[in-house]
Amino acid sequence: MFLKRSRFEKRRKEATADWPHSKIPQVTLGNDCQIAAREKKLKGCWQSGTETELGVLVDTLLTDHVENSAAVTQELGARVALCCLSGLADLLQRDYIERLKQKVSSDGEEEAKKALASLDRVVKGGNEMLTQRLLEELKPNFSKLLKSKWLQNKEIFESITTIIKKHFNQFRKMKSPPYQDLANGIHRKVVTEYVRAVVQTRVVCSSADMRMKVAGQLTQESVELREMFASLNSSASWLDTAIEHLAEIISLKDTSSIQMEVGALADSYPDVRKEHIEALLNIRGDISHQNRQNILETLRDFNGNNGGSTLSRNRALFAEIDATPVVQCANLNMSCALRCFSVFRRCSVRVR
Repeated sequence: MFLKRSRFEKRRKEATADWPHSKIPQVTLGNDCQIAAREKKLKGCWQSGTETELGVLVDTLLTDHVENSAAVTQELGARVALCCLSGLADLLQRDYIERLKQKVSSDGEEEAKKALASLDRVVKGGNEMLTQRLLEELKPNFSKLLKSKWLQNKEIFESITTIIKKHFNQFRKMKSPPYQDLANGIHRKVVTEYVRAVVQTRVVCSSADMRMKVAGQLTQESVELREMFASLNSSASWLDTAIEHLAEIISLKDTSSIQMEVGALADSYPDVRKEHIEALLNIRGDISHQNRQNILETLRDFNGNNGGSTLSRNRALFAEIDATPVVQCANLNMSCALRCFSVFRRCSVRVR
């Protein structure tokens, strides 16, 4: 896990072979005696069980490697940081917990729980970092979903799946429990961002044919996401029907069928709110005021009947999504319409 000075210097020289000598940062890890002394002390703490001092030494060693490698290049520093994080998780999982179980008898379970909690924090922090890096790369593509060129341009969605698969080529090297948490978490984040793009779009279908095309593409991309994450071993199958429910609400023709689909959506995802349904009805572009109220009443009735149920944070989907405010301007006189348009403009600025 830890590099000797000679190995570090060798890698530094290889990484900077093409640089002008004057631009190569001078990095010092300390002399061989200092490194050997620290490693000897580390082994002593490990054998004697002084975890507090051990933690300080591990932190010092990791900090040295991360800071010194970052002095060469930022990219090298990032790579070393990831290696240290992975190595730290392995240290906790393979050695630390097992040693506690074997060494402590009466309070072994309690100590093991503490060690597992430490491991969980490391794994969670690493997974959050990896997920955030992936989402940052996906963000420009999510912003193009359900825009004017989305129906004609299949490359937008293909770019999303390509980026995800590229990252998972690296993630697959992880061990099973941390990998499973990462795969499930990314699956949830990707579906959340897709749903966000749907309910925040300002696209309004001008015909039944356009509604069918929009719903058809949503369904197709939902199936592709489901198949992709199944191949990546995500076990978060509860996410699979979310986008298809939205597609059905957009495509169905009669109000009673839409009401049934809204009930099915609320049954699968109890955190769906009135503004999410309003946003979907707004995409349709054909729902009268009275029918809109009848559909929303279905959601209110369903939420009322299930008001006592609690939803795990890990199973929340719509709770993190704000919908674009729906502004009704139909059947108003000109002055009301102008005030309505002014509100719409302010909303547009706020959403951007």
